[in-house]
Amino acid sequence: MSKQILVVEDEAIIARDLQQSLARLGYAVPASARSGPEALALLEQSTPHLILMDIGLKGPMDGIELAHAVRARWDVPIIFLTSYSDEQTVERAKATGPYGYLIKPFREGELRITIEVALNKHAIDASLARRERWYSTTMDSIGDAMIATDSEERITYMNAVAESVTGWSRQEAQGKVLREVFRLLNDRGQVLECPVGQALRKGFAVQLPVNTQLLAKCGNGRDVDDSAAPIIDVQGETLGGVVVFRDITERKRLEARLSVAERMASIGTMAAGMAHEINNPLAAVLGNVSYAVDGLNRVVSQFEGEAETMLREALEALADAEAAGSRIMRIIDDLKRLSRVERVDRELLDLPDVIDSAVRVCEHQVRHCATLQRRFGTTPFVNAAESQLVQVLTNLLINAAQAIGQGSASQERIEIRTFSDESGNAVVEISDTGPGIAKAELARIFDPFYSSKPIGKGMGLGLSISHNIITSLDGEISVESTVGVGTTFRIVLPAAVVPGASAAVAEPEQPAPSVTAAKILVIDDETVVRRLLRRVLSPHEVVLEADGRHALARLDAGEQFDLIICDLMMPDFSGVDVYAAVSRSHPAMLGRMIFLTGGAFSQASTDFIESVPNTVLSKPFTTAALLAEVRRHLSQSGCD
Repeated sequence: MSKQILVVEDEAIIARDLQQSLARLGYAVPASARSGPEALALLEQSTPHLILMDIGLKGPMDGIELAHAVRARWDVPIIFLTSYSDEQTVERAKATGPYGYLIKPFREGELRITIEVALNKHAIDASLARRERWYSTTMDSIGDAMIATDSEERITYMNAVAESVTGWSRQEAQGKVLREVFRLLNDRGQVLECPVGQALRKGFAVQLPVNTQLLAKCGNGRDVDDSAAPIIDVQGETLGGVVVFRDITERKRLEARLSVAERMASIGTMAAGMAHEINNPLAAVLGNVSYAVDGLNRVVSQFEGEAETMLREALEALADAEAAGSRIMRIIDDLKRLSRVERVDRELLDLPDVIDSAVRVCEHQVRHCATLQRRFGTTPFVNAAESQLVQVLTNLLINAAQAIGQGSASQERIEIRTFSDESGNAVVEISDTGPGIAKAELARIFDPFYSSKPIGKGMGLGLSISHNIITSLDGEISVESTVGVGTTFRIVLPAAVVPGASAAVAEPEQPAPSVTAAKILVIDDETVVRRLLRRVLSPHEVVLEADGRHALARLDAGEQFDLIICDLMMPDFSGVDVYAAVSRSHPAMLGRMIFLTGGAFSQASTDFIESVPNTVLSKPFTTAALLAEVRRHLSQSGCD
């Protein structure tokens, strides 16, 4: 098929001669134009393979102006025909990117060669343009950012991801020295050498050091990971360089959360084991102290003089011992929270109400250090245990007060804000005007046992426990701080699904029913705990077993019990094993089982506590709590 050529020539004789010459050379000339507007009208109807165009067209536009109009809309090669070869005309013509320039008069052979070279060059350019589009599309489709430079480190190309990460558009970055656009800082805020410069100098690929930040156009820092390499042709000549990088800000944030979670899990496992080992003897100590206090109080009035004085001093000593034991118990409770094994009942909570409760707990301490401001916006209900949220908020408020210190309450401020974020989550922010926290400390702020407070002012568990509680609620807790300005802790909690409200009618409390003597099986591997339970549970008939298998043998032999009190964590045959065996052989007894635990530090025990409907009492327990549960179970089983 013959190539179609459009002739644009205002001289009719020259136009006819051109048409005849082109026909002899085997080209088709379906039409010709004598002016710019006529040529544009023909192009609207059909696009030729090539345009032969006179530069000196008469009319509203000359050939060069027409060429600009054509290039703006059509991809057609243009060959200029002219009688002029002055430098000014040539320079104007060059700006349109012509594919040929023939000086009149010319021979048919020159015309044919110029046309063929133009058509071939245009085909090559079109192929290159397709390749470039493919290359650009491919580069924009990859997940990594990429910037290419020449040998002088001037930017020649950047993909869409690089635009997004740096904040620079391709048009803005084109031709700039790379270090103007790609500004890198180390973790101390020092400017790093441009990696492409290193690669060009060394002649091989280089990696950035860890903890490198890219300073975007807007001034924000982004954590990046990258490598740079020289671009070398087949002759070994260095043409430029390329840097490939990715924004790892979110990844580092997730890694930091994972690191904290892993440390918490490790500490939690250790804490659960410690709690179990301490709680068993502590339960015996506090239980026996309580038992002794009750007994002495019943008989002290029967004595006089020195004996009475000694008994009352003994009671005072026992009270001190009980107080010290209770303090140990609170510390153990904090340690147990690290292991996430406690079963707590969640409920729908309105955050302002919870915050008010937390403020009441620590108001005395806070008001001596700062003015407390509340700014409550609209927040959804959250599903959580109120005691846990109060614990978290109280800890944050007290930390803020301690950071500020006493002496200038009127000048300092602690502010509590609530609002909903774009995702509909509930957000609580607690800000203070304290001294702030150094960057190095921020990285460890949620680590267990880490504290910047003086020795004796805290164990470093408060923020760890708070982190643990919030993450167990599928929430997030984070901190931002500027030294000399203040600190802000942020809690984000998912919105709860609020079911249709239904009015609950409170039933009046019934007095605890009296129970008659019952037969109770106690299973616990700790001798002191077994003895304590026997004393506390009198006048009931109490059968003691240190091993779960021996206890099951009694049941299998037909021995009847009104209640089973079983330790959860026992060697060889645990409370979980006992429960499983009872469910198989004596299912009627399942509802008559109470479990005791000094801390569950195995996954099986944790899952068990979460799944069973039975009462689980944590060691150390109070005598009153134990007796209340025993009374409730016996009354339900008909022993009244």
